[in-house]
Amino acid sequence: MSALIHDPPEAIFASYLMRLRPGPQVSPEFLAHYLTSPQYWRQISSVTNGIAIPNINGSKLSAIDVPVPPLEEQQRIVAILDDHLSRLDAAAAYLDAARRRAHTQAKAILLSAVPELGEYPAGWQVVTTGEAGQIQLGRQRHPDWHRGSNMRPYLRVANVFEDRIDTTDLMEMHWPESAFQQYRLVPGDVLLNEGQSPELLGRPALYRGDPPEVAFTNTLLRFRARPDVLPEWALLVFRRHMHAGRFRRESRITTNIGHLSASRLKKIEFPIPSLTEQRHLVEKAREDLADLERVTSAISALTRRQSALRRSLLAAAFAGELTSGYEPEEGVA
Repeated sequence: MSALIHDPPEAIFASYLMRLRPGPQVSPEFLAHYLTSPQYWRQISSVTNGIAIPNINGSKLSAIDVPVPPLEEQQRIVAILDDHLSRLDAAAAYLDAARRRAHTQAKAILLSAVPELGEYPAGWQVVTTGEAGQIQLGRQRHPDWHRGSNMRPYLRVANVFEDRIDTTDLMEMHWPESAFQQYRLVPGDVLLNEGQSPELLGRPALYRGDPPEVAFTNTLLRFRARPDVLPEWALLVFRRHMHAGRFRRESRITTNIGHLSASRLKKIEFPIPSLTEQRHLVEKAREDLADLERVTSAISALTRRQSALRRSLLAAAFAGELTSGYEPEEGVA
């Protein structure tokens, strides 16, 4: 690559950036496309340094191979890529718009299931969250507990997503048996993120027994419903509060991270319909959200397909397989 790049000594730019300036025999558009190709990124991945933050120095970058066909052929490849990639870009924009509409619709379903305070139907009880159940902050981690005779798994904020608990990255620490019993989860417990970006603060999930025999740390709050409150209804209320910004209004913001203390959560309003109506509203919201999930799954599949087509197209272009027999549409070349 070094023969293709001119970098005058008087150039000024940030030390964490590198500039590639193609020589006269290389089309800038051709080089820009190549820098997004699988062939280029395979070479990059083989020479990067670092684990948490991969990096590459200028000498290694200069040693990377770049295919350089005649300039006329470069221009032809660029024209073909621009033709196809513009179609993929249009498809990506359509999918992004569809994803945003689906997110808006999910929020509308939750807000419809649990109305705003002041619009609750007659007959609904209105209590505080602290009155609707027991709230507890998880156990604080400590370096002294990284090893011990009673190692047990625990959930933290990284495991708790909206209506989903991710068990792929469980951690363990030593728990005295009395402490483990105090913080041990039982099916029906609702976990909420205590610290999170403001728009996701209070992100809740229902613990349904998987993983078994697990506790939780102080990055999470646990809500355990009283007998006349279904855990699934509590989850629905908390999802509604998160999307409506209700948790955010009660939060304490530090360095762009919101914190929802147990005392603040306890004061937030919590509506309680009859158990029959709770079941009906939970089931209705579940059905509506499941229909929407099928749509979002289809959008995700199409997005993956679009990305795979882009990679295949770029790979073919820089393997010399794209220009043979191609005639661009009128106005493209």
